[in-house]
Amino acid sequence: MSIIKKIFLFICLFGTAANTDGQTYKQYIKAADKDFVEENYYSAMKHYETAMTIEGEQPEVLYKYAEAARLLPSYVFADSAYTKVLASDSLSKYPLARYWLATVKKKQGKYAEAQALFQQFANERPKGVQDDYFQHAEQEVKELDWAVEAIEQPDENVTIKQLDTARINSTKSEFAPTQIGDKLYFSTMKLNKVLKKGLPEREFTQVMVTKVDSRKVDPAPFNDENRQTAHTAVNKSGTRLYYTLCDYVEETAVIRCEIYTRSIDPQGNFGPAVKLPASINKEGFTATEPSVGTDATSGEEWLYFVSDRPGGKGKMDIWASKIMKDSSYERPLNLTDINTPEDDITPFFHNASQTLYFSSEGRQGFGSYDIYKCELHDGQWLEVEHLPAPFNSSYGDSHFWMNPEQTKGYFASSRLGSHVFVPEYEACCNDIYEFQVQVIDLEVLTFNKKNLEPLPGVTLELFEMTKTGDVNIATTTNPDGNDFTQALRKGSKYHMLATRPGFLPIRDTVDLTLPANTQNRNLQRKLYLVPEPVDLHVTSFNKKNLNPLKGVEVRLVVDGQEIDFKKNEKGNDVDFVLERGKEYQLIGSKVAYFSDTAYIDLRTDITTTDVEQKLFLKPKEIEDFPPLVIYFDNDYPNPKTRKTTTEFSYKETWEAYMAKKDLFRQEYVTALEGFDSITAARRMDAFFEREVNNGYLSLEVFSENILEIMEDGGFKVELVIQGFTSPRASADYNYDLSQRRSDCLKNHFETWNGGVLMPYIKRGMLTMEVVGFGEKLAPQFISDRLDDERGSIYSVVASFERKVAIIGARRVAGN
Repeated sequence: MSIIKKIFLFICLFGTAANTDGQTYKQYIKAADKDFVEENYYSAMKHYETAMTIEGEQPEVLYKYAEAARLLPSYVFADSAYTKVLASDSLSKYPLARYWLATVKKKQGKYAEAQALFQQFANERPKGVQDDYFQHAEQEVKELDWAVEAIEQPDENVTIKQLDTARINSTKSEFAPTQIGDKLYFSTMKLNKVLKKGLPEREFTQVMVTKVDSRKVDPAPFNDENRQTAHTAVNKSGTRLYYTLCDYVEETAVIRCEIYTRSIDPQGNFGPAVKLPASINKEGFTATEPSVGTDATSGEEWLYFVSDRPGGKGKMDIWASKIMKDSSYERPLNLTDINTPEDDITPFFHNASQTLYFSSEGRQGFGSYDIYKCELHDGQWLEVEHLPAPFNSSYGDSHFWMNPEQTKGYFASSRLGSHVFVPEYEACCNDIYEFQVQVIDLEVLTFNKKNLEPLPGVTLELFEMTKTGDVNIATTTNPDGNDFTQALRKGSKYHMLATRPGFLPIRDTVDLTLPANTQNRNLQRKLYLVPEPVDLHVTSFNKKNLNPLKGVEVRLVVDGQEIDFKKNEKGNDVDFVLERGKEYQLIGSKVAYFSDTAYIDLRTDITTTDVEQKLFLKPKEIEDFPPLVIYFDNDYPNPKTRKTTTEFSYKETWEAYMAKKDLFRQEYVTALEGFDSITAARRMDAFFEREVNNGYLSLEVFSENILEIMEDGGFKVELVIQGFTSPRASADYNYDLSQRRSDCLKNHFETWNGGVLMPYIKRGMLTMEVVGFGEKLAPQFISDRLDDERGSIYSVVASFERKVAIIGARRVAGN
């Protein structure tokens, strides 16, 4: 029999003990036996008591009296009566007396006495008793070992208090507490009502509501005037209420309930009552104690409820029905992983932790109904766990409810200290208790790791770490500030995830099982978010003297592809912005210097915000320059002649050639469109900048190096020069042109810097050997057609062949 049914029966039958003045002893016994069969245990006790005042405490009557007291329940009186039976000479007639005495001892929390009685019963194995009782007694001996130890290990982070009598608890029974918003709904049996004309008033259950911080208590607006109303529950979105309407079955004390639902609008108003379908409210059976939960894995909403319908595992079982999107209900399923052969009642599904809380008399516990929990993980129920004291006691504990943060809640209990409806028997009833979980107030502050400034706009997700995974308990975004506060339960572990666009996510763990973290009520954590981009600052130096080196070209390469290029003509530093998850190659180059390469690996780096990279470029010696290549305009210098010498220096021809850059680009792209045109223009620009311009700059530095050698003395310098042409003209013409271009380079050394090298040339300290090959080395695919000016003059491939190269340079010891 469920705990609420017992209470209903007791209260509704209290006061119905017949007026038996003048009756004989046998009549009292007859009346008491009738009461017992009708489950009116209070009246049975009264009649047995009266009979014993007439004939004394006969063992037979004492045993019946003890049974009535146990089932009422009035454990103190049952304890006394069973004890007297055991001391009588008629014990053999009552083979279960010791078993039931052990049972009521356990329910009173007298574990040592209960264990000894169960053990004696199992050892003696009295005749006429089914083996199930012996097996259960042996199991109880083992479980009481656990109970003795477990009840002395309460959760020290939990405190409970009995809600006040003035507005909540009474001498009747209060149960099924549920908080919806700032309102506490609960069921009470303290009302009386005439339910049928001609019959006396009967106990009448209704739902009451009070604001959590108010002393005013009102009937809930959805109470039915003619039917008992109880057991409220609300879905996760707060848009639908579930509750029960119950009736006495005819004139008996049996209560049968049906589940109803109402919509809830945004203002908190309730819609009309809608009875759930026959698949839920099965005719002839009770459907009660609804709770609604959402499966976090599937997103499905489920209705949990209690019923005595066929197909269960025991007496009262917990059932579940999936709520479809059209608000229909699938055929209920029996929760076989949770139910036992005894009563399993008062389910409450906690959405935040995906946990079903319920009460049961069929599992290892402290005595009567205990509260248990079972987590739902990936659609499967895990192992059932017993809640520790002070949630559970040796008396009946049920109707658990807890807030989403798992810091506060309520439950109903008949434990010692609860109000009793009949003080003479210390019997009945449930009171509502509030529990608080001791919390630590966590303050989280977010900062930008790069500049250590407060970082607003962060989203903080907080998860409780459980054995089945992380459960999200809070997600908050602070658009204007960098502070977050959250109450956390002692004894739990948490981790948090802070995210913000443009920054790397950061995780941290808060372990409140460690004493160091729970010594104070307040705990602060600072989170430093790393910006997603990484700032790269590159500085370049002359490797020979470590002086800053201006004008270095710095290229950024990823997977062999150049993605960025920068050059600072006035300084030695450049900046880049890098993406994480990549490896970068950094190449620094400058005319007349060997390039330097560095690698920056950000493939797994999640902490760096800034990278400083230095490049050291080694100056070239003259032997390092060859091949030093300089380029010429088509047919220059001295176009359309067969001269093998020229009066022009290379600087003059270079300046004129560079001035034609736009013309060459225009002519080269004239026959192209779209992307091909853009690509061709970029290729021509790159040729002029990297080849024509840099070739001249290299020649200037090369000349300076020769001058240094000449001025130092002791060495001669020998140069080997080779001229090239494109194949546009005849071979003879191109031979003369290559000689003329080589002579142009010789003029450069003779006239450079005001002719400073000329004395060394005259003395034979600087010699130049010319090797001219005309067009002989030009690739065959270069156009030599005179009518194809674009291909033979303005193309990049043709321009590459119009050049002179210093192909050799060496120092030779002088005289």
